[in-house]
Amino acid sequence: MIVGNILAPLHWLPVTVRQAIERFKVNKIRERPGGRYAIDGDRLFVLISDDMTEPREARLAEYHMHYLEIHIVLDGREGIAFSCHPAGHAGNNWLVENDVVFIAEGQQEKILILEPDDFAIFWPGEVYKPLCAVDEPARLRKAIIKMWVK
Repeated sequence: MIVGNILAPLHWLPVTVRQAIERFKVNKIRERPGGRYAIDGDRLFVLISDDMTEPREARLAEYHMHYLEIHIVLDGREGIAFSCHPAGHAGNNWLVENDVVFIAEGQQEKILILEPDDFAIFWPGEVYKPLCAVDEPARLRKAIIKMWVK
């Protein structure tokens, strides 16, 4: 996992990740309505969502095997629980069909709080629990850049 802010210099990020964030910024995708926006077909696309955060206990953790995800908060505050431990074995076939596995929680979860323009990058296999309420459930607008890496 890497954490940063899209308004800060991004020269330290891996080139492909930096380019994905720059393409997101240049194409002004953040201003579009919720939905999926292709940048390079299924290899690189952005999901814009308008959601409500929930208490951490109500959320499921997840991980992916093929997509790197860059979560960018556009409006609101989001808690994301994450685990530094490996994902383990998938208990269902969703990973094959949809590139996602949901589990109750990661091992020894820690919490990260993102505010507008902050981002968190999750590599395939990293366990995280998005849309956690910071103080109480609240509206959240965010972008998720999905990049095929495997």
